[in-house]
Amino acid sequence: MNDRTGSIRRLSLALAMMLAVASAVFGFTGTTRAHAAASGFVQRCGIHFCVGSQATYFAGANSYDLFTYGSGSGDTETQYMDKAAIDAQMANMAADGVTVVRTWMFDHESWHGFEPAKNTMNDQQWAEFDYILYSAAQHGLRVIPTLENYWTAYGGVNTVLGWEGASTSNSGNFFNPSLCAGCLADYEFYVNYAVNRVNHYTGVAYKNDPTIFSWELMNEPRYQNETTAENTAGTVFRQWEDTVGAYIKNLDPNHMIDNGIEGQASSYGYGSDNGVPYVHECQSSYIDFCTAHIYPTESWANLSTSATQSLISAYANDAHATVGKPFFLGEFNTSTSTRATYWPAIYSTLESTNSDADAFWWYENSAKDGNYGVMHGDAVLSVFTAHSNADKAKSGTGTGTGTVTVTNPGSQTSTVGTAASVQIHAADSASGTLSYTATGLPAGLAISAATGLISGTPTTAGTSSVTVTATDSTGPSDSAVFTWTVNPGGTGSPCSATYHVDNQWGYGFTATVTVTNTGTVATKGWKVSWTWAGNQQVSNMWNANGVQSGTGVTATNMAYNNVIAPGGNTSFGFQAGFSGTNPTPTLTCTVS
Repeated sequence: MNDRTGSIRRLSLALAMMLAVASAVFGFTGTTRAHAAASGFVQRCGIHFCVGSQATYFAGANSYDLFTYGSGSGDTETQYMDKAAIDAQMANMAADGVTVVRTWMFDHESWHGFEPAKNTMNDQQWAEFDYILYSAAQHGLRVIPTLENYWTAYGGVNTVLGWEGASTSNSGNFFNPSLCAGCLADYEFYVNYAVNRVNHYTGVAYKNDPTIFSWELMNEPRYQNETTAENTAGTVFRQWEDTVGAYIKNLDPNHMIDNGIEGQASSYGYGSDNGVPYVHECQSSYIDFCTAHIYPTESWANLSTSATQSLISAYANDAHATVGKPFFLGEFNTSTSTRATYWPAIYSTLESTNSDADAFWWYENSAKDGNYGVMHGDAVLSVFTAHSNADKAKSGTGTGTGTVTVTNPGSQTSTVGTAASVQIHAADSASGTLSYTATGLPAGLAISAATGLISGTPTTAGTSSVTVTATDSTGPSDSAVFTWTVNPGGTGSPCSATYHVDNQWGYGFTATVTVTNTGTVATKGWKVSWTWAGNQQVSNMWNANGVQSGTGVTATNMAYNNVIAPGGNTSFGFQAGFSGTNPTPTLTCTVS
């Protein structure tokens, strides 16, 4: 939900303070509860979720403000957090059939702030989130922690932009290293802390806790109106998504990742193109399932029930058939007066499309939001409970009666800049419909969910461990693991470098080198090298990492200028000394 939650947040603060004065829960509670979370991690099995070998569907709710329960000051265990309120909320949600809850795990403000200042963590707040995970597990709920906010509620990415001295005129600047050089490092610092944190109630690191359903990269990220082309291309956000996705998967191979996008696009007839196209962003090999948020009765949307059903069907079909991944309707709701009509239509469509998880906005613990808030005891929750029961009835269906066998294609070798393909073959004894997925593919390659053909043009040299999976629509699956080596291929992807002497005096000079991406894909890094014909010696270099050995010079990108869009360029400069002549060197440029 966007920053309309700001006013709700202020009301939450007031209510939380009053509740903290009225009641506190002393010490760590050891109350016996009726439920316990399943022991296994939720994983992606083809186009559906599974726990172990069992297909599993999830009916959920957003309860974004759980982290604000308590006064936000005083003793951690008895005042800062309100354990009784957290437990009551979990118990009510579980009683109504909620099996997964999406909630905020971000706040850069002082009250209940996780990170109120750059790289400064508030252990009291993280201790409260420890309890949220503990209580969720005790009540049989999975949790989707959202790591950051695109909107300004609770600080959001604009706070981080401010820390880095970058422009806050467009929150999308956060995703572009040329507009905010330090933002990626700030995000990764936060992620590293969160993933590796050890819950002080359970002794289990977050990365090893199956209570966590997935890591959500951000609430409703956009890269909107930075450029007209990027509104529909989505390359800048995809680069960021791939980078942080790889970072998280390296830290935590147990949990899934989702990107938290809304799915708005002119092609869907819903909202506007905002730089994070639904299919393209979900096709990242680091994203495990597709997400969308819909608010059909908002004035800018104005969708009928039938149009809403068509929209959900389009999202689900694109997730399952085009991308080959599960579909999660991460947020939705309608105005109070229309829910009796819209909710049955929405849930019936989720069921008929065999969608995988959903979470309405939002399950509140007191009357904070008269527009979208839903409380325990509200009549409309009977519709939700029926849907949850339907999900539970079709969960735990096992792996079907057939057997899927994937033929290992063996080790693959290709070259940067040269098209490559390999057909994955699989047999299905049940003669069902197979869908294909792959993880670990070299950059530039993708697999067709429908045919199993891996194709594309590799952009980065290196060796990858690739896992391909074929899944029958009834559940059975099989995988094969193989290596794929991408060789540099001479000069790598196309680029050029030009050299210009800016100023020269008797014994020295300054020069600028411009690096241009002449290829068709964005660079991930670049290198320029040359050999002096004379006795030139570089004494200083800026906007590049420079090394001179003998007469040879090598300059490589900095962390903030590694990405060059197709047709784009970046420059670096240096100062050097010399005696005699100063001939212009021949430059060699390579990119990855």
